Amino acid sequence: MSSTPTKVSPFAKMDDTLEDFTPRPAAAASSAASDAASSVARSTEKEKLTRLATDSGYKINNFVEEPLPARIATDTKATFLKTIRIHISDWNRFQSWCHEHSYSHKRGFEVLTQSLPRPRSKS
Repeated sequence: MSSTPTKVSPFAKMDDTLEDFTPRPAAAASSAASDAASSVARSTEKEKLTRLATDSGYKINNFVEEPLPARIATDTKATFLKTIRIHISDWNRFQSWCHEHSYSHKRGFEVLTQSLPRPRSKS
């Protein structure tokens, strides 16, 4: 057995589905008229299929994109970006604590830092 990869066209099994994407050769006026007629025939066929599908309860475009709802900020944006490194278990524990108390991550961090002892002033 050879381990050399073989080149296979991914479009080999498609039957005339790429017809709209293939470049057309420069045609004479007579072939342009026949192309226009076949284009009209194809568009009417697509319209008939679309009408049949909607009458039967199906949708042709069933991949409608719906935007995700935006997260609403709890406070004004008066923060500075800071990158920190923490252990995953610590983050999971912090995140679940914030969730239990209905805190945002920002508010949870503020509550934690307020519970720290104040630094002693140098005299």
